[in-house]
Amino acid sequence: MAQAVSLLYLEDYQIGKQSRSITQTIPKEEIIRFASDWDPQPWHIDEEQAKNSIYGGITACTAHIFSIVCRLGANTEPKPAALAGLGFDNMQVHQPLRAGDTVYYVEECIGVRRSRSKPDRGIVKSRTSLFNQNDELIFTLDCSMMVWARQAADC
Repeated sequence: MAQAVSLLYLEDYQIGKQSRSITQTIPKEEIIRFASDWDPQPWHIDEEQAKNSIYGGITACTAHIFSIVCRLGANTEPKPAALAGLGFDNMQVHQPLRAGDTVYYVEECIGVRRSRSKPDRGIVKSRTSLFNQNDELIFTLDCSMMVWARQAADC
């Protein structure tokens, strides 16, 4: 029997509130496999060339880092009572994600507003920051999503 999923509704979000994801270790083989399909740059797929690059070793491509953030979010509870993702802004890579890094993210609510035309839902904005095992910042992005409200408000 499937377990009930805990959901976050619009009313549950508060500006400044943070949550932390689970951790995930990123093996070299995963970085090479992903980049081989989607971004076959030498510093992502060839150990020898990566060693001689400015990075000094295999690093994950930005698309892979973004995918890791999405995967961490999918495995973290409670989940948003989301209707739709609306977009991403301010995506930045602050330093490389290296083979063998263990990463986690911290998500902070930076905006909440109920829809005026459809009060059964609203927009939540969050800032996600990905860190490695040394708590060094690797990646950030801002996300907007449409979320169900628990109760429709009088607007």
